Amino acid sequence: MDHLSAVAAQLMTEARAVAPLAALAVTVALHLWRRSAVLSILGGTVAHVTLASTIFAH
Repeated sequence: MDHLSAVAAQLMTEARAVAPLAALAVTVALHLWRRSAVLSILGGTVAHVTLASTIFAH
């Protein structure tokens, strides 16, 4: 059972890394598309908060 707990903990840690990485991708994409720092920062922040509080909340 301890091995199962360790595997579950590792999967949760990897899942938590998805929200910031997705937000980073949104930030870079917005910046490359519009070349606006304000839009990029706000869009990345909204993406991270939305993903972290809905899909990846536990």
